[in-house]
Amino acid sequence: MHYVSLSCFLVSFTFLLQALAFTEDNTGSDPAQLKTVAEKADGGWIINGSKRFITHSGICDHMFIFTKTGDNITAFLVESKNRGYIVGKRKSFVHTKALDNGDVYFEDYFAPDDHIIGKVGQGFEILLRTEAIGKIAFSSIFVGVGKRAIDLSINYAKTRTHRGIPIGHKFQMTQVKLANMMTNLNAMSAYLYQVCAKVDRGEDIFMDAAALKLLVASDIKEITYDAMEIHGAYGLSEEYDVANLYRIAIIAQVVMGSIDIQRVITAKGMLGNE
Repeated sequence: MHYVSLSCFLVSFTFLLQALAFTEDNTGSDPAQLKTVAEKADGGWIINGSKRFITHSGICDHMFIFTKTGDNITAFLVESKNRGYIVGKRKSFVHTKALDNGDVYFEDYFAPDDHIIGKVGQGFEILLRTEAIGKIAFSSIFVGVGKRAIDLSINYAKTRTHRGIPIGHKFQMTQVKLANMMTNLNAMSAYLYQVCAKVDRGEDIFMDAAALKLLVASDIKEITYDAMEIHGAYGLSEEYDVANLYRIAIIAQVVMGSIDIQRVITAKGMLGNE
């Protein structure tokens, strides 16, 4: 399957539940540490290894998995119904209760040659592009989360009163929080649209995707934290949406690459090659 046809190939499977598996027990960002291997066999490849923290891995129909093939990385399509695909322990996370996430094991799983995504050894290139697009889509979620947090905070600041006066009109500290929240949201939105425009133009977005996630991860945490403070004790109650928004914001700190990794990617992109 040629690399340029990857997008069309992915779209053709949108009616099926999918997963993407790169992370392993000892690596979350460095492909050189991958332990899952695919060895050439007659008519295909034999895959052995494991993946960790894989969303939908217990309920998906198909999975796109990255493995070592000699000294290179290769991407494969695997099917969960086939022999050798083994669902492992499910994980429970603070940010979500309903999402399927956990380990998956491969024991002599056979992947035919036509289940290679792109070409043999092209997996790292595909992974970088996939991760970059994923970070952009991921960041767009938090623009919505930030907008919801602001809407809730405005409503609370206008209806919650202190001695008959709405706290949003009475306390400057509440006004400062609202102003900072809106400023951060506008920065997130503007950069998101800028990076999306680069995608549409076919430009390189590897560094920008990392910088966007870095900005969003920092700002959404501040926005939702301020929203909780504006709501006071009610912000800690799970009966109010604002508490759940803060819990969701935690995802942005680590999923699709930690903040520190995004800083490294961004700085390297700024400095260029030695």
